[in-house]
Amino acid sequence: MPMIDESNTHTPAPRSPEYPREHEGQDGSVVSYRERVLPSAGMWSFTLLMTFSLGLAYARAYGFNTGLVVAVATSSVAVIALLVNSPLIVVDDQVVRAGNARLPRMFVGTVKVLGSTSTVQARSKRAHPNAFYCLRAGVKESVLIEVTDIDDPHPYWHISSRQAKALAQAINAR
Repeated sequence: MPMIDESNTHTPAPRSPEYPREHEGQDGSVVSYRERVLPSAGMWSFTLLMTFSLGLAYARAYGFNTGLVVAVATSSVAVIALLVNSPLIVVDDQVVRAGNARLPRMFVGTVKVLGSTSTVQARSKRAHPNAFYCLRAGVKESVLIEVTDIDDPHPYWHISSRQAKALAQAINAR
């Protein structure tokens, strides 16, 4: 089954009776992979440039101390926002987790590592409208994970990762 289906059809395997609904949302106990996908250096630079520019504008209009307070306050808020909104990718003995989304490992199908060119194509013209995306600008590699659960509306997950090969190996190790 191709990971990115041009016809936008999705025929996953039926839900296994071995995985009852009460297990939804539970993580495993043995973590084999963990990555927080932080923003790129360009995003950090842009954010700090904008917040310090705002502080400079306030310093010019209202004085140095006010500008300094505005620069430090807005920079702090922006840095915290970037960190809090950086998704955490975790693979454990029961689930693959990207941000708040969880995929039980028993419903993981084919896992494919995409290079920079393939990643751009997979998230643009070849993207499936129902796929689950956890993508970050500035991260060149990604992983496609086929979802085999018939009750899941997502045919695959597309996840940005700076260590895509290690992520795929952790998912494939069962």
